[in-house]
Amino acid sequence: MKTRIICVAGCARSGKTTVGDILAAELIRTGAEVYIIPIAKKIKNEVPCDLHENKEEWRRRLIAYGEYHRALHGDDFFVKETLRDIPEGDNIYVIIDDLRLMAERDILSTYNAYFIRMKIAPTIHIERFKSKAEHKIYQRVAKHDKTELELSLLPDSKFNKIINNSGNIEDLMVRVRKIVKDLTKQPD
Repeated sequence: MKTRIICVAGCARSGKTTVGDILAAELIRTGAEVYIIPIAKKIKNEVPCDLHENKEEWRRRLIAYGEYHRALHGDDFFVKETLRDIPEGDNIYVIIDDLRLMAERDILSTYNAYFIRMKIAPTIHIERFKSKAEHKIYQRVAKHDKTELELSLLPDSKFNKIINNSGNIEDLMVRVRKIVKDLTKQPD
């Protein structure tokens, strides 16, 4: 089997990275070679986080940097950079745990990527932030941020799997293990 790309999409703090980490661990157990390669890796390398900075403040700076480069080079700039890092081979899985834009999804579709959408109940989502004030900052920014909005407009049918991450970590692990079984065609 050739390299398989798995993409995880969802709003901030919906569990994308957690799902990516669980996917990686479970796929490694099957003997697969696994890489987690976030699209935002290049942005985060270029925009260092000040240790005293609020995560939402840093996120605003990341968004500004991303918008600037997408305006110069196109919405698919960062995903094309990411694809350069993807190894080819048998039994290799690459997890992109930060799918955010339609242009990214469109390109990754041509690679037969497997798309996972993360959903979360609003009351649980608020709890994922340090405070209600931090959540309100996120909401203000998200209303105008296409990296939070674009993929949310797609119907669920455009994703291979939907995960409602409103439960506990054990529930999430069960859901991810089922995905791994489907991807690797393992018997129950």
